[in-house]
Amino acid sequence: MRKNLLKSLVAGAAILAASASANAYVMNIGGTDYTFDSIDWSSGGSAWSTDYRDAAGNAGGVGHTFNLSIQSAAAALLLGNQTVYTFDASSPFELTLFATVNETVTLDFGGLQTFNLNYGSWSVYQDASKNANLLTGVGIADGTKVLGGSFDSGFSGSFTASNATSGFGSQGLPGAVDAAPNGLIDPHPAQTLAVTTLQMGSFLTAALPTGFSNGVDGGTNAAFNSSDISQLVMQVDANQRFVPEPASMALLGLGMAGMAALRRRK
Repeated sequence: MRKNLLKSLVAGAAILAASASANAYVMNIGGTDYTFDSIDWSSGGSAWSTDYRDAAGNAGGVGHTFNLSIQSAAAALLLGNQTVYTFDASSPFELTLFATVNETVTLDFGGLQTFNLNYGSWSVYQDASKNANLLTGVGIADGTKVLGGSFDSGFSGSFTASNATSGFGSQGLPGAVDAAPNGLIDPHPAQTLAVTTLQMGSFLTAALPTGFSNGVDGGTNAAFNSSDISQLVMQVDANQRFVPEPASMALLGLGMAGMAALRRRK
C-alpha cells in the first residue's frame, strides 16, 4: 500500500512539475533570464475609437459595431502575480503593445453596455531606442515585432457609464499567439489572455493621451483629435497572460487529477 502510494506521489509530483514548467516562460533581459507567465502593461495605457460615438457625441446602441485600438507599454514581468522584473530607464529595451478589436454592442440598459468581440489582433514590439510615449502616441509600433496574434470572437466585456463623460468597465480577450515571429520568449507560447480595465472621467488614474498611434507609422501621424467629441478615449490598465499549448493544458489536468486521486487514497 505504501509503495503504491509512494509511486502515485512521485508520478503526481512529476506531472505537476512538468505542467507547472509548461506554464512558465523565459525572457532574457540584459543577459539575465527572467521566468514569467504574464506581462503587466502600464496603467497609463489607452483605448481609442472614432466610430463608437456619432458626430453629436452619442454612444451607439444595441447592434452598433465599432472599432477600438489599444496602446500600452510594459511595466513589469510577473510570475504567479509576483513581479520578477520591472521595466525602467535602465532596461536595455522597451516592450510596447498595439491591439485592435472590432466589437458589437449586445446590451444597452441604464448606462450599462455589454459587448461581443467579432475579431481582433495584437502585436508586441521590442525597441532598444526606448522612445515610446503613451501621452503623444509616438514610438508605440516602431520597434521590432516579437510577438503577435489574434483574439477569439465571443463575449468580451462591459462598460457602465455613470454620466456622459465618466464610466468604468473591463474586458477579457482570449486568443492565439502566432507561430512567428519567434525568439523573445522561450518556449514560444500558443495562447494568450488579455484582461483590461476601461476608465473614463472621474474613474481616471492616469492622464489620457493627446495623440494615438495608428499602428502603422509608430504614431508620428496619429489619427487622433482630442477635441472631436465623436472620438472615444479611455484609460486602459491591462495584464496579458501567456498560456501553454493545449497538450500542456491537458497535462495540467492530469496532474490535478493525480493529486485528487491521492487525496481519495488517503
